[in-house]
Amino acid sequence: MTDELNVGMWTPGRYTINKIRLFTVDGSGTLTNELDLPETNAFVSAEIRQGIFNGSVQATVIFNDAYNANEEFNRGVGLQGQEYVEINIETPESLSGIDLVFLVTRVGVEHSTTNQTALVTLECVTKEQLISSINNVNQAFDGTTSDIAQNVFNNRINGDKIWGTVFSNSAFKKRPFGVDTSVDIEEGLIIPGQPPFSALDTLGRRSDGGPTYENSLFAFFETTNGYQFRNIQELIKNNVLKNEAPKNRKYSFRSTNISEDAMSGRRRTAIVGVSPSSSASPLQFLIDGVYKNHTKMVDVYGKNFKNITYEHTAAKHNTLGNEDINSSDYVDALSDEDNRQFLVLNDKTKKNQGFQKLLPKRLSFFNFLLSRTFDISLAGDCSLQAGEVITIDFPPSAHIATQNKASKWSGDYLVTSVTHNFDVDKLMTTATITKDSL
Repeated sequence: MTDELNVGMWTPGRYTINKIRLFTVDGSGTLTNELDLPETNAFVSAEIRQGIFNGSVQATVIFNDAYNANEEFNRGVGLQGQEYVEINIETPESLSGIDLVFLVTRVGVEHSTTNQTALVTLECVTKEQLISSINNVNQAFDGTTSDIAQNVFNNRINGDKIWGTVFSNSAFKKRPFGVDTSVDIEEGLIIPGQPPFSALDTLGRRSDGGPTYENSLFAFFETTNGYQFRNIQELIKNNVLKNEAPKNRKYSFRSTNISEDAMSGRRRTAIVGVSPSSSASPLQFLIDGVYKNHTKMVDVYGKNFKNITYEHTAAKHNTLGNEDINSSDYVDALSDEDNRQFLVLNDKTKKNQGFQKLLPKRLSFFNFLLSRTFDISLAGDCSLQAGEVITIDFPPSAHIATQNKASKWSGDYLVTSVTHNFDVDKLMTTATITKDSL
C-alpha cells in the first residue's frame, strides 16, 4: 500500500493493542493466573496518567467480568488488589509506545441486574511502587544529592532482592533512571528510615542546580519512558525533542477538519481541542512574594540573623519565552518593597544547612512556571512525555492576521502531565501544558 493511501486511510485515535492482560505470580515469579482482556472481549477502557509533580505513573483499567475473575481469580480467592496488569500499546508515527507492568492497588466491582455480569475497575500503579513500599532508606550519605539519588534508586529499587524472587518473571523489567546533576555537596546527610521514593522526593527538595540553573527546582517523577530525577530548568533548556525534526515536536491547532490535517501530514501532532487557559493572579503574586521576597536566616547557635533578598528578573525566569507575562511597570510600581518574609532556622555548627539559598528563588520560579496553563487534546500520541518541551502553532486572531503577525501564544510549552484514555476502538491523549513567558 502506498504512503498516500496510508495517509488517506488514517483514522483519528487509531492505535494498536499489543497486550493488555491481568496476571499473578507466586513468590518465585512463576505465572499462576492469566487473563488476556482483549482476546476474551473483556476489555472496556483504560487510562494512563503521568506528571512531573505526580510521582509514579498510574492507571485505571475497566473490564467486563464475563469470566467471573472477580470471584475465581487467584485460585478461587478472587481479585484482591495484589495482581498485575501488563499494558503494551502504540499509536501510528509515535516516537515510542507504552510497555508497562502495573500493580493493582484497589478493586472496584459494579454489579449488573440486566446481563448478570459485573464491571470491574482496577486502580493501578507501576510495580516499582511496591518495592518502595516494602523498603526503607536509613543511613548517612556523602556527595551531591544527584549522586545520592542514583545510589538510592540503583540499590533500593533496581537492586532489591525482589528481582530474584517475585519479579524474576520475564514480564518484569527494570526501568531506567535519568538524573540531572546537582552541585551541592552533602556531608553525612541522614535519611531517617524513609521509603526510597520519599527519600528521592526529599533529595529533590534539597538539590541545587548551581549558577547555570539558578532556580534549582528538582522533581522526582516517572514517565512511560522511565523514572526521572530532574532539574526542571535544565529539562527545559536541554529539551530532549530539540534535535528532532519539526514534524516530531511542533504541534498545530488550526480550524481545519481533522481529516484535512491527516491528508496534510499533520496527524500525531494535530491538536483537536484546547481548554480555556488558566492564568495566575498578579495580586496573589504580590501577596506571596513571587516578585520580591526575603529570607531571614536565624543562626540559633550564634544568636544572629542574615537577610537574603530575592527579586524577580526576566532573565531568571523566562525559560519558555522572551517577554514577561506581567508588565515590568506593574511589577516595579507595586513591588518596590517586598512584603513576604520567610524564616529559616540555621545552626552553623552543623552540616547541610543551605536550604535558605533555595527557598526564595524556587518559590518565584515555580509560580511563574505555572502562570499560564491549559489542556490540549490530541488524536492519540503514546510517545508524548511529561517533562518534554513542545512547540505549538496557534492561529492568530483576525486582527493580528491582517498585520501578518503570529499569535503570541505560539511557541514553546512545558508538558507537565499527560493522560491517555483508550477503549477498544480509539485512544485519545490529553496534555497539560504551561508557559512562564510569551
